[in-house]
Amino acid sequence: MMRRSDSIADMMPEALRQSRYHMKRCFQRYVSQGTRLMKQQHLLEELHGGGGSAAVDNKDSSRLADDHALRLPQAQGNPIRQPLGALDLSTPRLTLPSSIGNGMHLVSRFLPSRLGGGSRPGTGTATEKTSSMKKPLLDYLLVLRYRPGDQQNKLLIIDTVGKLQAALLLAQAFVSEQHPDTPYQQMAHRLQEWGLEKGWGDTPEACGQTLACLSEVLQAPDPASIDRFFSRVPSVFDVVIFSVYGYFGQQQVLGMPDTGDQVVYILDQTHTLWYHSPCPLLQLTRLIPEAKGTRHSSILRVPFKTQDGQDMPHWVSRFDIYPYLERYAQDSCAKILDILGRKPDLVIGNYTDGNLVAYLVSRKLGVSQGTIAHALEKTKYEDSDVKWREMDHKYHFSCQFTADMIAMNTSDFIIASTYQEIAGRGYLENRSKPVIFSMAGLDKVKNITGLVEWYGQDKRLRDLVNLVVVGGLLDPTQSKDREEIEEINKMHSLINKYQLKGQIRWIKAQTDRVRNGELYRCIADTRGAFVQKCNEDPMYWNRMSTTGLQRIYECYTWQIYATKVLNMGSMYGFWRTLDKEEKQAKQQYLQMFYNLHFRKLKDADKDSENCEQLTWTCAASLSSLGCCLK
Repeated sequence: MMRRSDSIADMMPEALRQSRYHMKRCFQRYVSQGTRLMKQQHLLEELHGGGGSAAVDNKDSSRLADDHALRLPQAQGNPIRQPLGALDLSTPRLTLPSSIGNGMHLVSRFLPSRLGGGSRPGTGTATEKTSSMKKPLLDYLLVLRYRPGDQQNKLLIIDTVGKLQAALLLAQAFVSEQHPDTPYQQMAHRLQEWGLEKGWGDTPEACGQTLACLSEVLQAPDPASIDRFFSRVPSVFDVVIFSVYGYFGQQQVLGMPDTGDQVVYILDQTHTLWYHSPCPLLQLTRLIPEAKGTRHSSILRVPFKTQDGQDMPHWVSRFDIYPYLERYAQDSCAKILDILGRKPDLVIGNYTDGNLVAYLVSRKLGVSQGTIAHALEKTKYEDSDVKWREMDHKYHFSCQFTADMIAMNTSDFIIASTYQEIAGRGYLENRSKPVIFSMAGLDKVKNITGLVEWYGQDKRLRDLVNLVVVGGLLDPTQSKDREEIEEINKMHSLINKYQLKGQIRWIKAQTDRVRNGELYRCIADTRGAFVQKCNEDPMYWNRMSTTGLQRIYECYTWQIYATKVLNMGSMYGFWRTLDKEEKQAKQQYLQMFYNLHFRKLKDADKDSENCEQLTWTCAASLSSLGCCLK
């Protein structure tokens, strides 16, 4: 029997074991009130708020309905499980939170053991074993070309690890004796005699540094030497980025309501990779014939195709995009090969749809794949994991979850991004008040209407500050997005309900990115929400701002981002060759899942009954797939 106490939540597991009858009565009380789903915090609130006494209630009991039963992890039956971990036996399992965001550094720590870093050379057997462990690196270098697509421009022409090490010693001694201004052409003949072709450096200093890095990796590999070598070796020449949305890179257009901020992100990324890297970059998106303002754009736009092979003329919401992606990937492959004249070295996808296309393209071309995972929708929409059936007709979560799992489990590396801005009509009656400023897309995830509602409910806050929000449209009839229309109507009702005239300014979404940056600076200049009052040390926040900017310049600039992406493409390109057989087995396994489930899901929207049956089948298959994410 349970008793009222401060630790009643902690006593629940033991109480359940001792008396299932009383626990049943407790949950029966919740069911009688119409509660079918309770989150942990709601359950604790009920228990601490008086619900705990329900366990000793004398009311007559009745049998709980089957669908009201307490769902415990050990009572879930026998769902279908996808054991992807069994296909990655040689891949280390990372469990520490500190490993998040440090994938490339951790790979450089795992590689020494795969390359014989712990072996002791000396005896013939040990030396042969060490050479055999380094053979994959030699094979990888033999495939690389100084000029992409040119079969004649190899980095080296050496067939054994021992010969390579000997050649490196001779070449290092030779380049160290050269004058710093000696052009490569004067050194090329001697280097070619030792089997070293173009691509090691255009000056004696650069060439010597690259050769020294490779010598260190072959002699005694360690994380630092591996990082240095793969950041210098020429392996990534052509990068393809998929952002399937369409409606970006156009005059005064930063995406549709459901994709705006992600479009800004991908444009910044593309510009950075173009500016800070020597490799050509091909950006692919969807061609929308109805779109305007696309002149002078260097973005490749491939149209969606209907079932009869005609171009899709109008925009499609990202929630309804899945039936067109497979054909889009096929058409994009042909365009990429036609424009580049060869396979790209790295394919990157952006968001769920772009990641799925990147998976299909990289699998067909046999190249490295990267995914940009802004967030799984399962974590952004409340209760979407347990209520996806009710929401599937609107958001098609069954397709989205499946596409996310497939793309992430086949990707060589994942770029995690959390781009967040909080994004309103009205005027400011008292402009001397500090301003709370927010800007973002007008959708349920950003919850800008929640911010307005909180502001409206807090009278003291309304007396102290004004609220300015930028996002969405003001007229619901001008929007084509169903979710934005709901939020626009809700925003108008909240402004009227709390009588916020004179205290709130709602400005529609702005497409001038320079002006948007100035908006933040204006708010900061007025000592608004970005400044914390301090009576003792007025310069404290100035120092905080200075050190914050310094940290950004040291760790979070786009230039650093571009360098990391290219280095990851190089290092993971070699990593995938070490686990080639395992990776192929996993890709074949996921390809089966794609063919048997996803193809049916994406085409089932027209048949609601069939869609319901398919999504439930898919849900069982996905019960543990999320645990296998890299």
